[in-house]
Amino acid sequence: MTATKTALDPKLFKKIEIICEKGEEQLESEQYDTAIETFMEAYDLVPEPKIHWNVSTWILTALGDAHFMLGDWDSLEESAGFAMLCPEGAVNPYLHLRLGQAHFELGNMEPAKEQLTKAFEAEGAEIFGDDDAKYLAFAQA
Repeated sequence: MTATKTALDPKLFKKIEIICEKGEEQLESEQYDTAIETFMEAYDLVPEPKIHWNVSTWILTALGDAHFMLGDWDSLEESAGFAMLCPEGAVNPYLHLRLGQAHFELGNMEPAKEQLTKAFEAEGAEIFGDDDAKYLAFAQA
């Protein structure tokens, strides 16, 4: 079994970080499609296998946020699902939230309940922030 790689070459990491900061600014400016392109640019720089790198968790989570804002549930489910496979992904309450929301919107209620409940149990109602109250209500039902 090979060890999971967690740190990139510092120069490559800095390049990815700069690109992701640009993507975060685009998210904040509600330029979601542009943010997706920017995060994909950063993700393309991550060496294979991408799921072995911590930075992939970060990029895929941000990518999922952009998909969430656009209501692109299939793409959110895909990015959050891949992020779960990356280092620390499976224990990240925010990823449980986003994956649960994707499942909810796609009508996959059993996995939605499981993921939203994990997010709620880990972080309480605060993790749901300003998102539609239906997600918190479903997690608590």
